[in-house]
Amino acid sequence: MRGGKLLSGLVVGVSAVVFVASLIGWLVAMGIDTHADDYRAYGEIPVGRLAVVHLPAGDVNVSVHSRFSGHFVDSNNVPVPALSLAIEPPDGVDRPRLDEYNGAGSGGEQDFRKQIWIARVPADGEYTVRFGGDVRSDGSIGPLVNPQLAFGRRSAAEDAAYCFLWLLAVSVVGLAIVPSIQAVRRYRGHSPERRHGA
Repeated sequence: MRGGKLLSGLVVGVSAVVFVASLIGWLVAMGIDTHADDYRAYGEIPVGRLAVVHLPAGDVNVSVHSRFSGHFVDSNNVPVPALSLAIEPPDGVDRPRLDEYNGAGSGGEQDFRKQIWIARVPADGEYTVRFGGDVRSDGSIGPLVNPQLAFGRRSAAEDAAYCFLWLLAVSVVGLAIVPSIQAVRRYRGHSPERRHGA
């Protein structure tokens, strides 16, 4: 019985340490990711332009990068208008598939960005890209001022953030389950024994 209590205390203690460490790690990783340039690692193109972008094989994150006009509480409330993207592959290569991705907005009024597509690129190469939308005479689209389309990858900080979130979940399970098991054992230990033939 004493050994069980020691083990339970050890699990709770380790879970508490992991919880605090992973929470701090997640906050730090998110802060680093906010300032990372991985989202435009393969280049940016302005709206209405035709450009050649070198893309690697695999998944490429496609984000809109812009300043915005108007009064919004935070970047998640900035409405992103309808945008268009056409990607022409090099000879002998299939056209990349575009999957919509409703990512969270980040940054502020002068540096807003939001992931809107994932390009499934079949092969490494030079791709001809055109980015468009309902462009006004001043080059803006809706609240987006001088929008650029950025091609990039998930940052190492973002991968670390997901890892820390997983550790957070494991530590919460440890903190929740062990006391519950102890409570059940105490209840069973104090419950009256049933008598045969009653």
